[in-house]
Amino acid sequence: FAQAYDVMVRSLADAGRLQSPDLLTHYQYPVAAMVYQAFAAYCLGRPEEARAISDQALAISRQSAQFTHSLTLANILILERMQHGTDRTAALLEELEHIALARGAPFWVDLVGYHQGMDDVARGDLETGIARMRQALATFEANSVEVEIPFYEAMLAEVLIDAGRITEADSLLVDARARVERTRERWPLAEILRLEMACAAATGDRDAARRHLTEGRTVCAAQAATIWAERLEADARKLGLAAPAPHPAPGASAMPGAA
Repeated sequence: FAQAYDVMVRSLADAGRLQSPDLLTHYQYPVAAMVYQAFAAYCLGRPEEARAISDQALAISRQSAQFTHSLTLANILILERMQHGTDRTAALLEELEHIALARGAPFWVDLVGYHQGMDDVARGDLETGIARMRQALATFEANSVEVEIPFYEAMLAEVLIDAGRITEADSLLVDARARVERTRERWPLAEILRLEMACAAATGDRDAARRHLTEGRTVCAAQAATIWAERLEADARKLGLAAPAPHPAPGASAMPGAA
């Protein structure tokens, strides 16, 4: 994440020196780079900076093409879910829903439905929420969507773990791990491992839980993933698995290929 943050800073600086930066608009310049910079800042343990960068990206995207704006909203909603929601989550979701319904694209409509399912769960309507989230994952699969699916699967798995539905959660996490291995989209891996630890502990397999904890610590250290490390250690303490390991320092250099 430290390397990714630095790359985004350099890319924005380099693109800003072009005589015609509008040439990069089909790459969602500059908001795509800004959103990923915000992701990196958050995972490095700097949530206030992540919020400021993403707010700026939103303001720019609202003056851009509708697709660019919808993509920015969708990505910032991931940042919102990383934080279990903030004061702006509902408004961002409503804004994306308006665009999704106007466009009529199944992917965008069901992406909104996924987030609405998360909100259903938060309000206590567990079955409706889970059904919406599963419907969205099915639509993503039908449309050959790969990117970010492990994160969405992990969020649903956490809902299922909280509901005591461990077998269902474990099945999702197995698929999420397989996708990570196939696509190398490793940024949510520590969260997947945290949830695998919880599943193993729930079934009484404490040896497996400790293995997941050890692997999660290794991933967090390699990625300088301060936020993920804090969650991993908090859950490990709740489960009585181990004393906390030292957290990676915010902004520490990541190992090559770790993110």
